[in-house]
Amino acid sequence: MRTPLKARAFWQLDAVGIAVCLAATLAAYLGGAKPLVRDYQHLVAQQEQLQTEQEHAAKLENALTALREQLQTVRRALDKGTLRLKPRSNLNLHVAQISALAAQNGLQIDDIQTSPAQARTHYQVVPVHLAGSGTYRTCTTFLNHLRQTLPDTSVASFSLTTTAGKPSGGGTFRVDLQWHAALGPSAGAE
Repeated sequence: MRTPLKARAFWQLDAVGIAVCLAATLAAYLGGAKPLVRDYQHLVAQQEQLQTEQEHAAKLENALTALREQLQTVRRALDKGTLRLKPRSNLNLHVAQISALAAQNGLQIDDIQTSPAQARTHYQVVPVHLAGSGTYRTCTTFLNHLRQTLPDTSVASFSLTTTAGKPSGGGTFRVDLQWHAALGPSAGAE
């Protein structure tokens, strides 16, 4: 009889030992391992975010370098440039030159208007709006000659609407120009 009792006592002792080991393992996991795993996952996520931010910073730095080089190129071109902006007091003369150039290139001007100047850091922009009629060819020829003849004037927008059934292929156009004038007091009418 002593043998079964002894076996039962060892079994109870083994069960208690297993329970103590499980409790110790659970306590160790909850007390130490689980926070370590959580902290490790957080560290991995932060490292990935850091790598993404470093890649983004490198791209921004490359863009900044390219912009600085472009700025230097523009500054060198400005220093070498011979383009001198005229004062806004020459507005009427400038509008007359645009009108004459349009007529020379086969465009019919129906409307020409200017808007108030908009000051910029080193110059001012005077919007000039043209409307009239012409063909695609005469419009593109005019814009090409405008760039060559009046380099201080740029095209902000251009639209050409063709008239259906018109044998010449002509239509109406609208051109919004920007005349770049020198800074200074305005002596001309708008």
